[in-house]
Amino acid sequence: MGMYDLPASIDFVLKPTGRKKLMYVGFSQGTTSYFVMTSSRPKYNDKIEAMFALGSVAYCENMSSPIVQFLAKLRYFVKLILYLLMGFTGEFKPTNRFFEKFSSLLCNDESILHPVCVNALFLIVGIDWNGFDRDLLPQILHHVPAGASIRQFMHFARLIRKGGFQSPDRIEYNLYKIRSKIFLYHSKNDWISSVSDVKELSDNLPNLQKRFLLPNKLFNHIDFLWSKNVKKELYYQVINDMSRFVSA
Repeated sequence: MGMYDLPASIDFVLKPTGRKKLMYVGFSQGTTSYFVMTSSRPKYNDKIEAMFALGSVAYCENMSSPIVQFLAKLRYFVKLILYLLMGFTGEFKPTNRFFEKFSSLLCNDESILHPVCVNALFLIVGIDWNGFDRDLLPQILHHVPAGASIRQFMHFARLIRKGGFQSPDRIEYNLYKIRSKIFLYHSKNDWISSVSDVKELSDNLPNLQKRFLLPNKLFNHIDFLWSKNVKKELYYQVINDMSRFVSA
């Protein structure tokens, strides 16, 4: 996505608008794609006014999610199971009818297993009962996870187990080629984007403008999108930072 899809999307926006630059906001793997693009195709740095990264995912070695670490450790076994479940297509597609019926039956608002579903989600992203709107769970599970290639899963599993920020061909991405202005926003309770991994990322970005650690110690990975308080805790801060690049 960072090599082809994201550059194409940026050009698609810039060409008809006549703009030379845009601002980019990315969350989770949306930040991964950006770092891949601007390090592998450096000319795209010139098309970015500034980049605002929420819950960045580049270095992954210190992800604290027990489920993610478990799956990464058993990645070859998981790979085989996924191929068997998905008919050897190479695509992990949990939004098919089986997964949709499974999640809607067990995780709807009236199900006695609803708290179990919430806790299972928290074991991936971090526990935050205060900020999470539980009524959103059926809608979230209707769209998340949205699917991926099994090769993509294996790639991330290797990064989690071995460290570094590398391509599938094991070539380290040169983050020093990223010349665009970067703003990083992260949290202590994010079990996907750990504080230490974001710190390592920030140390390797030559044009880092800001690394903002949210004061809320319970703020987790999906809170960047769905926290009940995300506007006042984060979005107003991001908008304020973006305003520096908006002409009067």
